[in-house]
Amino acid sequence: GNPDAIDAPADLVWRFRLASLGGLAAAWATLALVTGTLLSRPGRAGESSGTQAPA
Repeated sequence: GNPDAIDAPADLVWRFRLASLGGLAAAWATLALVTGTLLSRPGRAGESSGTQAPA
């Protein structure tokens, strides 16, 4: 068994689990939004993106 047996209230454990899950969801959502924003940006200035009219 576990040599460090600790009695913790079930309510405390469940609150921690839910808070942890919420933190993970927020981290993944932030990562997805930042990645999506960076990948959907148009090309940098000076690069030909093919959408400009010929001069």
